[in-house]
Amino acid sequence: MGKNAGGWVIFITALGMMCGLLTTDVAHLKTWGEFFTPSFIAVVMAHFATVVTAFLGGLQVTPSREGMQTRASDPKQKE
Repeated sequence: MGKNAGGWVIFITALGMMCGLLTTDVAHLKTWGEFFTPSFIAVVMAHFATVVTAFLGGLQVTPSREGMQTRASDPKQKE
């Protein structure tokens, strides 16, 4: 699996985890009509924002290591 595909798998997994965390919020709803109340939508938006921010933050953290010798497993450069 390539780096791009791996990133999307992590994103989809994070959305699945978000759905799991929302189960307690959904369980506290007394009617399905409460699903569309501003307070519940705010909770969903907060969870979604956290997932997206973590995903995009992870994309920003990966540095380019091209030509660097920072690990013992890095191939030796030809002199």
